[in-house]
Amino acid sequence: MAVSTGGRPFRGSTLGYDVLGGATYVNIAKLTQISGIGVTRPGIDVTNNDSANNTGEFIPSHSMPKAFTVSGNFISDNATQKALALTAFTEDWDVAGAYTWKLSLAAGYTTEPTITFKAFMSDFEFSGSQGGHMTFSMQIQVSEVLTWVNGTP
Repeated sequence: MAVSTGGRPFRGSTLGYDVLGGATYVNIAKLTQISGIGVTRPGIDVTNNDSANNTGEFIPSHSMPKAFTVSGNFISDNATQKALALTAFTEDWDVAGAYTWKLSLAAGYTTEPTITFKAFMSDFEFSGSQGGHMTFSMQIQVSEVLTWVNGTP
């Protein structure tokens, strides 16, 4: 799935997760980068001794959402970011990551385009340098269909 912001700037995109259920999303951060949102549809090998010209034969399987990565600035006094980091480093990810997530894309819309999905956090890391600022990066493994809602310019 190609993600389009209608030519508007990327800045202002946010990622949130539904902690309590009921579509009340807690924003984690404004994002600096999103990469890899999409789906794949691998083939199933059905090659056998009757396959013509010793050529492999494949049939399509189910569509599978890809894992994707988001990055942002880590703000040490942001309670939501600290709680997420604590979850990443200390808790059982099977329990902690079983959330519905919402990705809101691009500022400049009356109503922003969004993507919602069930997923778990599969990787989380901090980066930074002395005198610089801290950033975070997390990989999210989508476990159900991505739902795209168009924005209103």
